[in-house]
Amino acid sequence: MSQLPKAPLLEVILELTWQSNSEAELKKYQLMVGALCSKLSELYEPPQFLLPDPNMPIVLAVGKPVYRCHRKGNPSQLFQVGPGLLSVNLVGNQYDWDSFLPEVMEVVKALNSEYDFNAQQGLGVNLKYVDFFPYDFTTRNDITQFINENFHIQIQADFFDDIKELGFRTGFVTPAGIFRMVINTAQITESKSLGIIIESQVNNMVPVNDHERFKEVICNSHDYLSDFFKKMTAGKLYESFK
Repeated sequence: MSQLPKAPLLEVILELTWQSNSEAELKKYQLMVGALCSKLSELYEPPQFLLPDPNMPIVLAVGKPVYRCHRKGNPSQLFQVGPGLLSVNLVGNQYDWDSFLPEVMEVVKALNSEYDFNAQQGLGVNLKYVDFFPYDFTTRNDITQFINENFHIQIQADFFDDIKELGFRTGFVTPAGIFRMVINTAQITESKSLGIIIESQVNNMVPVNDHERFKEVICNSHDYLSDFFKKMTAGKLYESFK
């Protein structure tokens, strides 16, 4: 999934989540935000506030990004933080795991140094890839054929006729963690491009402050998702990304 010149990648997201809906945890979050952004200020731009209403109670933002910081000199690289949430994102297809991994480790290390986690607390870890495959499903009536031929997934029913929308979701346990995949027809807002969006991800839980375990988990997740992508697009479709 790395270093494909014509990769269909829209975004890669490494997400950490934790329980943060108590008053004590919300106070810790509010103290942490400024310290985290300050600690990473040599690498990242000042934070952008994301909530539509600055007077919105912070408890309503649990699990949602509240601040966003872009990497200096590379706005496609960013991190986002909110109560119970930290994500490291890379937007676009100029992606390489060997570059993304150190970025993740740097931001997560800063989080652990500035947030007073409970030693018994576990962190949810989610590595997700979002890919977009152009296809005008509004004017063509062979969308299931497109899916069957390109992604090695067989969708067939006699009562399907001229499908204009498609959604599919699945998940199962793997040695790398819980794998989930979602396929949807969609339109890219900026370009108005129509096509198929595929989200593939692996979810895990790791102990707080165990950096070696955290790194092992996300590397295993990356390996699994990379292998999955190659198998799913094997053939002419995968070759078209080179």
